[in-house]
Amino acid sequence: MLQAVQKQYANVEIPFYGKAGDKARRELFELQHLTVGAQVPDIQGVDLDGKAFKLSDYRGKVVFLDFWAHW
Repeated sequence: MLQAVQKQYANVEIPFYGKAGDKARRELFELQHLTVGAQVPDIQGVDLDGKAFKLSDYRGKVVFLDFWAHW
């Protein structure tokens, strides 16, 4: 069903979410790749001190990720 949304309704705008095709693509990625016990994607970011890091730098360690945004 999400594949059909990507193809048939890709450019339909959804309030607060953007285009339906983009939302469907993100949902599909989550369903296919972000399951319990699966290896997480190697995200990159900047820590509070401004130092760049990759999640893979902490492989084998317990990591707590806190995602937030300030609009």
